[in-house]
Amino acid sequence: TAPWLPIFQKHCHSIQWLLTIWETSIPRDPFIARLYQDHLRLRFELLFGLLALMYEREKVFNIWRQVCGTQGTKQANSMELLETMLNRHDQGLVLPLLNRFLLAEPATPGRADHSAPDELLVAEKWLNRVVLYDGANHEREGGGMAAQETNAFEIISQVSFLSKVPLFQDVPADYLAIMAELFDTRVCLPGEIVFQQGDQGDAFFIVQSGLVAVTVQEKEVGRFGPGAGIGEMSLLDNEPRSASCAVLEETRLLRLSSRSFSHLLETFPSIGTVLLRSMSQRLRAAERKV
Repeated sequence: TAPWLPIFQKHCHSIQWLLTIWETSIPRDPFIARLYQDHLRLRFELLFGLLALMYEREKVFNIWRQVCGTQGTKQANSMELLETMLNRHDQGLVLPLLNRFLLAEPATPGRADHSAPDELLVAEKWLNRVVLYDGANHEREGGGMAAQETNAFEIISQVSFLSKVPLFQDVPADYLAIMAELFDTRVCLPGEIVFQQGDQGDAFFIVQSGLVAVTVQEKEVGRFGPGAGIGEMSLLDNEPRSASCAVLEETRLLRLSSRSFSHLLETFPSIGTVLLRSMSQRLRAAERKV
């Protein structure tokens, strides 16, 4: 218990601060409000991940699933089990926060996850961006906006866009915020070549706006618009491109290099697990169509 205690206490204080902000200043933008709730939930998942290091692991995770996946008597019973398991000091930290959280967000069956300790590395700067974005919206209504707030707005907008891309639909918003910073933006004119068949696959592209055509041996095999991902296998194998991609109209692309993706996997293994699972599902679906 002792090695994790300072982190545990700091995490509890962070949650207390987040809950206070939520209770006293609910964001006006519904999208930001939802992201804020998701962030709170992730924070509690991390908190229970810490508790799993300090107490009996399976018991902790079972209680978390019951707390988040049930209501009424079952939820109350799980809270009693938690109170019985925790020592008096930890009771005083965890139980008041959890009660406030449950009042802020009703239980949603099936959403409780097994959080790993490495998720404690998730950057605090995401929350700062959420707060800045909401404040920036208010300030823009008055006519002014600082450069930092502009950047925050762009990040949040990008997170919103990425969350709708099929490859990233299962990635939590916190992680998408980290990923958003890894993408470069590329604006292409009609006729411009994004990559050619046989080129080394060193990046993955997402069409943010516009339209592109993909060809194999100069035969068009598909056209892709906003939200489409192109060349995702290059993130895994760096093999030569199996197709070419050209721009049909003015297009804005997001580019993620395979080097940045590899660094992401090393730093945040949990993100990699979600993405690789999504890639595998998409490949199986593509194989079934062939």
